[in-house]
Amino acid sequence: RAASAPSRPAWLADVLAALSDLGAEPDYAQTARAAGMSLSTLRRRFRAATGMALHTYRLQCRAVEARRLLGETDEPIKAIAEALGYRDVFYFTRQFTQATGVSPAAFRRSRQG
Repeated sequence: RAASAPSRPAWLADVLAALSDLGAEPDYAQTARAAGMSLSTLRRRFRAATGMALHTYRLQCRAVEARRLLGETDEPIKAIAEALGYRDVFYFTRQFTQATGVSPAAFRRSRQG
């Protein structure tokens, strides 16, 4: 009989969904309360389950969505930054470059062929 893959705990699925919602700023304390634990416990369990910090996961979600928007739309970089919750396009550019190794403009050019 094949071994079944371990399922994720319900709290983890809920936390991942909450952090993936890019329409709102994350309230980590509220997310922890919704998961039925303290913030420090959530941080510890999340890192144990995923190998990364809450905020790092959130930044990765933003970078994934930014790559999608840059590759699939003609929206200005500033509009993409604002849609992802960044108030400053320069900060968005810096974080995107750190996450991907290339600037948003260079990423877009590489996708346009």
